[in-house]
Amino acid sequence: MHPIICRLIAALLFLTTFHLAHATEEDGRAWLNFQANGATGIDHLRWYVELQPRYREEASERDQLIIRPALYYQLDKMNSVWLGYAYVRTFTDNPLTQREHRYWQQYAHEFAPIYGMRLRSFTRLEQRTFEGTNDTGHKIRQRLMLNIPFENHPHLSTLISEEYHHNLNDTDYGARSGFDQNRLFAGLAWVINTRVSMETGYLNQYIRRRHEDAMNHVFSTTLYFRFD
Repeated sequence: MHPIICRLIAALLFLTTFHLAHATEEDGRAWLNFQANGATGIDHLRWYVELQPRYREEASERDQLIIRPALYYQLDKMNSVWLGYAYVRTFTDNPLTQREHRYWQQYAHEFAPIYGMRLRSFTRLEQRTFEGTNDTGHKIRQRLMLNIPFENHPHLSTLISEEYHHNLNDTDYGARSGFDQNRLFAGLAWVINTRVSMETGYLNQYIRRRHEDAMNHVFSTTLYFRFD
């Protein structure tokens, strides 16, 4: 195995062990994600939409529904800038956190391949508001995604991603400045054809909370559709 891959796996195992040592509440969850993007008719400008239902309590109850549209401009083959919105419906008894509106901006960069491996970076800023509250929460999210192709199966690859969430301020709906959550994913990516691809695997979500932290063990599947 290539030394870079060995070091990455070791780092991910360390992060998972650290999270397990500190988590106080665990749950099994399922996330489904449907994403589509297509041409707008304007050169380099594309539309994007995402629909994501999430389930909690060992995937037996509804947790959230996220609808996330955006426009993005392809600066070149390796770089793009995004502007989007998200409506988040959380199925909870707390009326202050049931309906959320997010406005977000993102910069995406893909590094030059190394031994066939693809490394992508997504840096996102979010402005979060909840119906019934006054404050706007500001968050930064940094995600790294690494695809490691199978030698004899060019359309199949191992996918590892790491996403760190950091709150920039305190809010009246309960957000605290500093570390918010971490998402660590390992699974498979399959390019079905030029228009459809899929990712599926295990996602470890560690969340800092006011009274006790939480860890969710998530079965995550994403379907991508491309329209030109």
